[in-house]
Amino acid sequence: MTEYHKHEKEKTKAKPVVAESAPVDKKTEDKAEEKSDTTTMETKVEKESGTEETKDNKKMTPKKAFLMGLGGALILVAVISFVGSVYLWPISSYTRTISKYVPFPAGFVGGSVITMREFLQEDDVLLKSGSVDSKETRQGVMESLISKKAVDYLAKKYEIELDAAQADDYYQNVIAQVGDEEQLKIELMNQFGVGIEDFKERVISSIVLASQLQEKLFVSEDEQKASKEEAEGWRQRLLAGDKIADMQVDAGQTVRLYDGTTADGIPLSQIPPEALEAVSSLSVGDVSGVLDLSETYTVVRLIDRTEDADPVLRLDLVQVAKRGLEQLITEYTDSVTVWSFVGRPATVLE
Repeated sequence: MTEYHKHEKEKTKAKPVVAESAPVDKKTEDKAEEKSDTTTMETKVEKESGTEETKDNKKMTPKKAFLMGLGGALILVAVISFVGSVYLWPISSYTRTISKYVPFPAGFVGGSVITMREFLQEDDVLLKSGSVDSKETRQGVMESLISKKAVDYLAKKYEIELDAAQADDYYQNVIAQVGDEEQLKIELMNQFGVGIEDFKERVISSIVLASQLQEKLFVSEDEQKASKEEAEGWRQRLLAGDKIADMQVDAGQTVRLYDGTTADGIPLSQIPPEALEAVSSLSVGDVSGVLDLSETYTVVRLIDRTEDADPVLRLDLVQVAKRGLEQLITEYTDSVTVWSFVGRPATVLE
């Protein structure tokens, strides 16, 4: 083999052989594309068919719907029975037990809830103290709880917080009346079935908070404006010479009238300190200004007085009660929705 042939042979080995493609006929190409499209459509139809079958399988059968409806009905009946038994027998041992764990409402006062547990705690105290279990007893318990919720709301409105010092003073006074704390503990448990802490929280705290609220109301110019104006109206009648005997108090007015011409006299030493200076300076026939006493606005007219060392005064007297806590509670409960499920007929006050 010559060098030339060897060189050509090496070139043949190194050079890859590429087969030339035969010319593709146009009709053949169109058929291939049509077949591909057909295959794709068949695949899509198969998928959609599978989806429809799956949906059909998930459809609710009549039997399944009936069983689910029956189960729901049984659950509803169970819930109604569970809740209904609490209100049908509110003081039963069952209700007492379940209300420790479930906060069943016994009533509503505005946005505040009175729980069944709160109701039963107060009811137990009355029963333990000797009260007879009756509709009237439970009604009294509910009215008391409604008032407590109203006091809590009003205390927040007037930005009053429990004065711990006042509460402790009240507690110490109770102990002094009983003898000592140990004796108080025994009597509370024997008579009411409550301990010291319950007594402080449910009784003393409520009393002291209500007292604080009352004190703030009595010195509030805004709250007492109407009462003071009413007292001034009575004063003008006394200045005009009207006799107490000819005056009448209209229904709804919180006014007390004392006729000095028929009533016994009052020693000057018994006049309240806040009115003493004004009254002692009066001459016979004079009418005082409106006196701001602790719970009333008072106007007096001096009829006569003795000349004793402690002179006895005969006075015409008009007293207009200040706007107090009881009135405020009534106005509040009349202005909100009040529901009660136990203790008294359920009511809604708009």
